[in-house]
Amino acid sequence: MHVHFKEESELRKALIRLLSALLVALPLLGVLAEPTFAASSRVAIIKSLTGEVSVQKAGGSKSFKAFAKMSLNQGDIITSGPKGSAVLQFANGSSEDDQMTLGADTSMTFAKVSDKKGTVTKVSVLKGNVWSHVKSIKSAEDAFQLETPTASMGVRGTNFAVVVDPKTGTTTLLVLSGIVQTGLPSAPATVPVYPTQQIQLNPSDRQPEAKIAFADLNAFVQSASSELVQAIIKQAPEINQENEAFIQRLQNGNGLLQPTSSFQIPSDLSPVQQNLEQLVGNLAQKAIEQNKSISSDIQKAIDEANSKMTDLMKKLDLGNVKPLDPAAGTDPSQSASAKNAQAEYEAQLKEEQMKQMQELQKKMLDMLKKIQEEKTRLTQQNRNRQMVLDQQALDAYLKGMTDAERQAFEQNRAALGLPPVATPAPTPTPVSPGGSGGSGGSPTPTPAPTATPTPTASPSPTPSATPTTSPSPTPAPFYGVKYADAKGEPLQLAFAPDQHVYEMKVSANNADLTITGNISADLPIKKIWSNDISYTPNADGEFRIPLRSGSEADNVISIWTSDEEPGNDESVSTLYVERADTPEGIISWSAMDQDEHWFDWYNIASNKYAAGTRSTDTERLALQIQVEENVESIHVGVDGVGADLSRFDGEDYRIFFGEIFDSLAANQATSFTLTLKDAEGRMIGQPQQMFWMNGIPESLLFELRDGSGTPARVNLEDAEEMNFSADVSPATEEIVFAPNEMGLVPLSVLANGENTYLPSTDGLIRIPLMEGPDQVLFADMGPFVIRIHLYKDLPDGLNAFQVKDPNGDRLVWNKKPVEGEQPVYRALLYSLEFESSIEFEVNSGQEVELYISGEKRYTFNSVYPTFTFPVSELKRVEEGPFTSYEFDLTIQGVLNRFIITIESLS
Repeated sequence: MHVHFKEESELRKALIRLLSALLVALPLLGVLAEPTFAASSRVAIIKSLTGEVSVQKAGGSKSFKAFAKMSLNQGDIITSGPKGSAVLQFANGSSEDDQMTLGADTSMTFAKVSDKKGTVTKVSVLKGNVWSHVKSIKSAEDAFQLETPTASMGVRGTNFAVVVDPKTGTTTLLVLSGIVQTGLPSAPATVPVYPTQQIQLNPSDRQPEAKIAFADLNAFVQSASSELVQAIIKQAPEINQENEAFIQRLQNGNGLLQPTSSFQIPSDLSPVQQNLEQLVGNLAQKAIEQNKSISSDIQKAIDEANSKMTDLMKKLDLGNVKPLDPAAGTDPSQSASAKNAQAEYEAQLKEEQMKQMQELQKKMLDMLKKIQEEKTRLTQQNRNRQMVLDQQALDAYLKGMTDAERQAFEQNRAALGLPPVATPAPTPTPVSPGGSGGSGGSPTPTPAPTATPTPTASPSPTPSATPTTSPSPTPAPFYGVKYADAKGEPLQLAFAPDQHVYEMKVSANNADLTITGNISADLPIKKIWSNDISYTPNADGEFRIPLRSGSEADNVISIWTSDEEPGNDESVSTLYVERADTPEGIISWSAMDQDEHWFDWYNIASNKYAAGTRSTDTERLALQIQVEENVESIHVGVDGVGADLSRFDGEDYRIFFGEIFDSLAANQATSFTLTLKDAEGRMIGQPQQMFWMNGIPESLLFELRDGSGTPARVNLEDAEEMNFSADVSPATEEIVFAPNEMGLVPLSVLANGENTYLPSTDGLIRIPLMEGPDQVLFADMGPFVIRIHLYKDLPDGLNAFQVKDPNGDRLVWNKKPVEGEQPVYRALLYSLEFESSIEFEVNSGQEVELYISGEKRYTFNSVYPTFTFPVSELKRVEEGPFTSYEFDLTIQGVLNRFIITIESLS
């Protein structure tokens, strides 16, 4: 871009060139505390900003964090995050600078800034929502142009808002004052849009004038950010002033740029005037109704606007807002026609997106099928190779046995319910074609003499010792692995005394399996390792081992019958378990939101799966499931209401697809069930319970209580990091994770970074608590992990108790042995400012009194549970090299002492 400055000195030119070079080299030097520009030049400056806002300088690929007074030049792109906003100022050398407010999730670039005969400002909004306050258009040569992917707008003295929907490509323009001439990107902007009107243009539109309608404030507030709405409210005085001038021009007969059917001038202008006067008030009212911002923020914006208005009748009053008349100035049939056209476009767009999604799904499924076929081929090839090697090893092992050893070996297998091992056959040497003699046929008769000892061994079972062993398998306990089939029926894999390697494949409903405490009656198992985690026996003397699923998740279980020392390999048995990725009948499955984002399902328990996202953007949720040929239907149950998914059959695949939810509650889990059936209506496998987690939960997704069943007091500390705190009494020895009303319980819990705990057969996770006032637990919920800081310092008789230091950090109390009749709690702080204060929060079913040096200073109750107290007023006690502060709480008639020990005092 070349910016020409009039009547500049050579020194000024050199200075400007130097500053330009610095700006290219270091974009962050784009801030000029007091920028000076020629009167006709427009340079955008960030006047203020909140939240995350970034700037990508022209020609660069890196984005920089934006800041106040940062200058923006041609080609720069400014982008706001989900909670970000910015106010831009287009400086023109006077106090009447144009301003533009960027709402959340907005991206905008400056396409052109030029000043030959007049000022031309050209801005492109790529996505999001902006509010424009343009008031410096003073001559016919001046122009303010705004472009979007589907519209172009020319502005003359206007307050207007633009929303660009990146999903549908639709641009919505709402005019609150002034006139905006609108057109398609490829044509001149010649269609005027007047105050109280809106226009929606999408990529398929060809006649902009047909899309003008009366302003839909409800729809606008839904799509605009709260910062944008507040910015509009603050400009109410200017909006009212410009609309008063518009009414005056209508009365004089020159209010319209050209004869148009979109704005009709009635003989009585009072309904139009009332609409203009009530426009901002209605917008503020809609914002509060839809919770776009809390009412206090809206009221602050109203107060700021009212402070600029001297006419009491013009001030905004939410208690006296009159509804708008949609027939005043705009033909209702025109509005209806425009809305119907937009609805048809959105329906057509949704249908096209569905077709595209189905085509994409087919391509993905074809690819998945090829991958699965290759995986199956390689797996079978490896298994066949391993079976040959195993058989060769077994043959060699059997050939080295005596007849008596072979007979004992077969008897042991029979006792364990295993089939006999076939006699190893010699590998014949091929006979040359055309002849029966030679070396090719000579080995054939040689095995006959080796079989002769077999009949001689037949009398060996006749002694009485052999029959005495036959009853032993009946009362003997089972030794081996316990699991279930796809329908939940129990299955077993028995251990063999001389076998050290086992391989098994289990269905997806086996979230874990159970291994008995012994290999055999006289060979106990000392320890089991699985997936780098060590397991010890449970109360029943058995090992419960969780199983991972997925194509990359191999479960290698090492079973030790002696100490883990080098050279003890003979005492280790290895169990290879392949767990199915998906439930019976399902080849692949996934969830999809309205933006075509795909989500995987995580197995969190037997027949239970979870998926979700930390954001709350999911409005609609759909399922796509590829199934085996025997699956005829898939039934979905939600809150007692059921429906079947739609089915699509291809040449070699069968897919079920359907939308499950068209609206989802934020920050909580939603549950539904899946049931697969065959052509005869018989259920395949078991019903699957599915959980979708939409956003960060505001409360735990399970119940947390102590060993006696008393619920722990839980608080959300950090929503972004999913950190919770929980309080229990110092006497608590065990914390229990229990299913909530939907049956949700963690997949596992990691305690203090050391031990992992799993749900027991009753569905509960029991964790013994260590000594000490606090510990940290991590609950694995599948899609994400919840962190719980457990405080074991809740005094008896209190429902809530915490003391925060001046930095807002919570003190951790350690209950000491009772000194006489008075319980004593101690906390340690490394430093504390003498002039600071600490904050108390105490809650109980009755009043709790705070005593300092024997004097009652405050009474806590359910109405006033918090209190801030200066450190200097606490009782100070010198304890050797340390300084301590004391206070007492009377809880249910018992005086409890609390001592804060400070290592250093400033």
